[in-house]
Amino acid sequence: MSRRDPLLAGILLLAFALRAGYAHHCQDTPLAEALLLDSEFYDRQARALLAGQGWSEGAFFMNPLYPYLLALLYGLAGPGWGTAVGAQVVLGTANCGLIYVLGRRLWGREVGLLGAGLAAVCGVFIFYDGALLTATPILFLNLLGLNLLVCWQADGRERWLWLAGLCLGLSALARPLVLIWVALLGGWFSATGQWRPLGALMLGCALVLAPVMARNWVAGGEFALTTSSAGMNFYVGNHPGATGIYAQTDFVPSAEPDQEREGFVREAQRRLGHPVTPGQASAFWLGEGLAFIGREPVAYLYLLWRKFFLFWHEVESQNNLSYYFAQEWVPLLHLTPGWGFLVPLGLVGWVLGGRQQRVVALELYVLAYLLGCLVFFVSSEYRLPASQVFLLWGALGMVRARREWGAGRRQPVLVAGGVVLALALAVNWPDPLAERLHSMRVDYHNFAVLYERKGDLGRAREMARRCLEIDPGFAPAQQTVARLDALESGKLVDEDGEVAGGLRLYEEGEYRAAAEVFARLSARWPDQGRMHNSLGLCYYKLGEYDRAEAEYERALHLDQGHVAAHYNLSLLRLAQGRTVEAIPSLQRAVELDPQHRGARYRLGQVLARQGDRAGGLAAWEVLLAQQAGDSVLLAKVDSLRQVGAAR
Repeated sequence: MSRRDPLLAGILLLAFALRAGYAHHCQDTPLAEALLLDSEFYDRQARALLAGQGWSEGAFFMNPLYPYLLALLYGLAGPGWGTAVGAQVVLGTANCGLIYVLGRRLWGREVGLLGAGLAAVCGVFIFYDGALLTATPILFLNLLGLNLLVCWQADGRERWLWLAGLCLGLSALARPLVLIWVALLGGWFSATGQWRPLGALMLGCALVLAPVMARNWVAGGEFALTTSSAGMNFYVGNHPGATGIYAQTDFVPSAEPDQEREGFVREAQRRLGHPVTPGQASAFWLGEGLAFIGREPVAYLYLLWRKFFLFWHEVESQNNLSYYFAQEWVPLLHLTPGWGFLVPLGLVGWVLGGRQQRVVALELYVLAYLLGCLVFFVSSEYRLPASQVFLLWGALGMVRARREWGAGRRQPVLVAGGVVLALALAVNWPDPLAERLHSMRVDYHNFAVLYERKGDLGRAREMARRCLEIDPGFAPAQQTVARLDALESGKLVDEDGEVAGGLRLYEEGEYRAAAEVFARLSARWPDQGRMHNSLGLCYYKLGEYDRAEAEYERALHLDQGHVAAHYNLSLLRLAQGRTVEAIPSLQRAVELDPQHRGARYRLGQVLARQGDRAGGLAAWEVLLAQQAGDSVLLAKVDSLRQVGAAR
């Protein structure tokens, strides 16, 4: 046994201790008490599978691997957050071991140990090992695939390649972005004339993906390689309002998977004028995204630049649970290195490694995840696998630097150190959009809504008030606090708690059931404009626009100062194409609440599209003053100014 083996054992013990400690501190915090967005879907779907109810949809819309994995774990150890995170603590520790093995095979034991050590203490790995999300299994499967590829390069046995293909196929069932890497590897094999290896790799992938494709065809009646959501995701990242990160579209009521799918399908049906399946909706939104690219090439090039910049930037942009929100509750994460440290170290290490120590498969791996973010949008989860390679390159660079320094060649090492510092400044450079993600206002509001659903109004108010401490003008949080205060004061709670039940049904997407509740309450309390507004929202979500409009107008008849009813009425009229009628409602909402950002933004957008560029510019300039430093809004304001100057 090597005398350095105890070092590896110590690193793995440290990795386990940090992950277990993080999971322990997550207990009794929102991180463990309230499952957000995708995590809630995965947990709910796993419980349904465990109960023998099967999958809740036709063709997969969400990635299927993780719910099945959770169902297996729940069956073995009982359902719950602790079961899943406990397994991921072990799996995350194993990932550190796989990084060690990969580094040792490629560049020696010292690189493997340094790489495993960096992985053990890297904050973003610890964070995702403690979240009910797909990241940890993806990292595990990708690392297995990488190690199997290295085994093939060492002895040429094709069995390693089809086993690697199996791993990457399974990874694609957790997130299909890895298939970009498979395609790049296929291109590399083809360019170098390695047809048998290409066939072996593709065979392994096909053994996993073919049954899923067949299942999607049988269950949903349409072709889907893994899921039917690719076109929706493409549109989210490529439309006139896209920012380069995940941002909920106007017509989707919530980022929760079920409501997101429903929103995209419903809007596609409205625009096309006929019913569509989720797969047809996906194709439609892919076409809409491509149409934006063709229609506004300059805006798209700027958007591409933003995505490229954000890929390298230190900010961990979330499309689920926020890394910065977790830092608020578990201070351990403040003490760990992250992307802003690994990227500069890795890039310089890649250069120091030299041509003779470069591995094409690793370079293609990083390129694949960069391309994935450029095609769709940048998120912490999307780019996370690339950090595995950056930390290995960083370890290689540190080993090379130590050897150069020991040999008396210190100038190259000092130059490399200076480059690392320069790159660190670049990737950690302040950015307005990044600063907004650091602020966590949306995260606190999301958890306020989750706690309200659970009936924990005290905890919900705590989250909403913290949101307002971050941004006192955040209208959704203001409305949530007002609603919670009214609920607890008894002004909106009847003996049976029907109002709270109706709100909960609405938040869960059960719009018909919620409408029935609010219809009864509106009849019971006909002078409560808030009840009519809530009923109107339910009808709006159901596509019953005439009934929704009638309820909004009743709310405004009772209270002309009801800002939400004015704004909701404008959204309804815009959805019907009644743009001219929507403008007065938006103007009234802004007049009543000058801090209402949604109304002001939409007013500027509508006026600009109607040809009133001066009015649109005026609305957006006020909004820009409220949101100083918003680079996306600034770009739109500059565009309007340039159009005005050209005329």
